[in-house]
Amino acid sequence: MRVITQPTSEPITINDVKAQIGIQMTDVAQDSLIERRITEARQWAEDYMQRALITQTQEIRLNNFSHSGDVYENAIQLPFPNLLTVVSIKYIDLNGTEQTIASTDYVVDTYAPVGFVMPAYGVSWPYPRLQPNAVRIQYTCGYGATSASVPALLREALILLVGHWMNNQPQSENGVMLARVPFAVRDIFDKFSMVKYI
Repeated sequence: MRVITQPTSEPITINDVKAQIGIQMTDVAQDSLIERRITEARQWAEDYMQRALITQTQEIRLNNFSHSGDVYENAIQLPFPNLLTVVSIKYIDLNGTEQTIASTDYVVDTYAPVGFVMPAYGVSWPYPRLQPNAVRIQYTCGYGATSASVPALLREALILLVGHWMNNQPQSENGVMLARVPFAVRDIFDKFSMVKYI
């Protein structure tokens, strides 16, 4: 899985962090560092929870489709909820030509805790060429395009995390740089973690 289009905004702002750690709003000396830490905190949280926060386009590549007779075994789970839309499903056919599956030939489930896509009723997945990454699915996921879409508790955890990183620079341990994450922050992220579903 890889991110194709990064979010166009972040779940929290520089001013959110400044208020947390007591920096005057007019003091812009650390703005670029805070901005970087915000992006790093979001990426860390998304990886930890296995959940996208702000709308982004991701892509997974598979070697083939499932061809089980069971409808749910034919379903392909799409990582990093919240699944919003499937942008495209493409595959390399037996002749080596890339094909795009019509959106009417598959059904997308955005309601389940972990979203998935499956063939429409009466339709079967095609047989791709036997090669690595023959199937490519692009999809959008996240709570929404703006910070207002992200649950307040998650935004608060991100503010706490960035504030912690700003006040406690990473430590070196056995030659490895570590940026510790407070237990309170992990506890909040654990409530939203998708690890239990995947």
